Amino acid sequence: MEHDGPAFPFDREAKDEKQMFKSEEDRAASTVRSFMDASIEYRRPFLENANQAYDLYRNHSQIRYSNTQRANLKLPKAHEVIQNIVPQLVSRFTSSRPYIRARGRGPEDEVYGELLTDFFDQQLDQMDFEVKFLSFCIEMLVAGTAFAKIPYKFVERLVKRTVTRTTMEFDPTTGESFPISFRDKEEKLETVFDGPDFEVVPFSDIFPDWSIKTPGDIQSMRGIVHRTFRSLEELKRNEERTAPDGQKVGIYKNLKKLEDNVLGYGSNAWHRLDDAEAKERYKQLDLDDREKELGKIEIWEYWGKFSKGANLPEEYIITIANGGTVIRMEPNPIDANFKPFLAVPNNPIPGEFYGDGDILPISSIIKEMTALRNARLDQVKMSLNKMFKVQRDAGVNLKSLVYQPHGIVLTNDINGIQPLEHGDIPQSSYRDSNQLDFELQSAAGIFNPSQQTGNIGRAFSRTATGVGFLQDVVGGRIELKSKMLDNMLFKRLGWFILQYARQFVTDDMLIRMSNPQTIAKVGNPFVTLPADAFFMNYDFIVNTIKDEELEYTKFQTFAQILQIAEQSQPGTVKFEAVLNEFSRFLVGNKLTNFVRSTEERMALLQQGLIQSGNQGSAAKPSSGGLQS
Repeated sequence: MEHDGPAFPFDREAKDEKQMFKSEEDRAASTVRSFMDASIEYRRPFLENANQAYDLYRNHSQIRYSNTQRANLKLPKAHEVIQNIVPQLVSRFTSSRPYIRARGRGPEDEVYGELLTDFFDQQLDQMDFEVKFLSFCIEMLVAGTAFAKIPYKFVERLVKRTVTRTTMEFDPTTGESFPISFRDKEEKLETVFDGPDFEVVPFSDIFPDWSIKTPGDIQSMRGIVHRTFRSLEELKRNEERTAPDGQKVGIYKNLKKLEDNVLGYGSNAWHRLDDAEAKERYKQLDLDDREKELGKIEIWEYWGKFSKGANLPEEYIITIANGGTVIRMEPNPIDANFKPFLAVPNNPIPGEFYGDGDILPISSIIKEMTALRNARLDQVKMSLNKMFKVQRDAGVNLKSLVYQPHGIVLTNDINGIQPLEHGDIPQSSYRDSNQLDFELQSAAGIFNPSQQTGNIGRAFSRTATGVGFLQDVVGGRIELKSKMLDNMLFKRLGWFILQYARQFVTDDMLIRMSNPQTIAKVGNPFVTLPADAFFMNYDFIVNTIKDEELEYTKFQTFAQILQIAEQSQPGTVKFEAVLNEFSRFLVGNKLTNFVRSTEERMALLQQGLIQSGNQGSAAKPSSGGLQS
């Protein structure tokens, strides 16, 4: 997809200008550097805003010591706002399982919908999604845009396992042999991770295409750079080489050239950053020294368009280290040819890729509240520890002018020393504080229903209608953020997982089912999911806890209608199906722990241990009714 706006600097290169590069790798490095130059300038104001928001959120004190003994309190209002929203977002999406449901678009696609849902659930468990989702939400609310990388990982590890070995011993007297078993340690190469992962990427480590006008649209970008930091040893462990079986493993090359570059220019990854950006980043991390990246190499991983030779631009991955050494350059290795990144803006800005966070709009209010609180504290300090007016020749020892029990001040002139009076704290300052608190809550959409704050409690919290109004105001903003996460995170994540499965799952696999009713029918918790199932067409449905509550309310109303229908026409309702649905809301997929199946009830009926019911479908096992 083409975009208006400035073109890549290297798009303007003429064919003869390409000959100035010694190799395609040199041209690739120049391409990425040109992209980075433009992207750094584009994102600079957004990065400054994100750093300012994080400073308020983490509540850093700009002045650690005050020589004037003035109050230096910083109110944690930004942290309070964010921590009021985060639990609601996390609980909405993670309080019920599965997180993502696969639903076939046609009858032929729906055959494996339930199995694919369980497959998605297992994939999300493997990537430890629930814990990482918390960090993702905080990044989205504070910085304004949250980023995640969805790479496919295959990790093997050499582990030691205890095994039982058997040797044959001989009896010297009889000459007969007999086996002896013993325990031993055996080294074994095991797969510890095989599948897509979910990595929350810091705001400062993503460099997007500057021409995108759609919020959070990464796939339409001409390119995007992910900055990471790796030691030379880490890179060497994944160096491109030929395995003993003849297969090529590893992805990085030119590491000897990179090592020479590090020896010549140093291994401090930050030596190529300008001081302003380095200071801002470490101010955000609250670090005095560059400890996190000490001895590591700065890596720029570019995913985007690149034309090799005279070919048309293709999707490539180009990785350069320490500012100039190309250690990877190849066409996009993902079959679906997508960029493995997700971005979710908090408050989208029309015509802009980035979004706004929830802190900057209230930053001025927080600063005013802080200044007002510190002014009141200073006034209290001055009232409790008064200053004095002392006549020059009164003979007063100034060191004795300290308020203390039984204190004595010697003076030649009793009128030569007088306390300097300070007025009381005006009541208007408290009203100003309440008004500022009201404005902050109005801007943030989070209301404190107490009676003291800006008359909100007095106006709304005394009636059920008022409380409902406050809940609707807060819930409306949470619902909007939930919709953004639903469409731009969960559904896209489900699509990514499906595309990876199409590429890497080549054999049929066993899936552990979660629905006891299905397990009871199959007789086995594991069912084969054929690899062809991934190539069918699916939609991805995300059910939040609010959706579950709304669905349960609707079903309660429907159950009352069914009850009326059963009373007028006995045998109409399938009570077992109704019970199954109620149990799904109340106890999840655990109905079989409490209720016998139809076959079990029929067996008990034949043995005479229970009696058949006398009403409606309860007496008819064939209609799915419950037996009493």
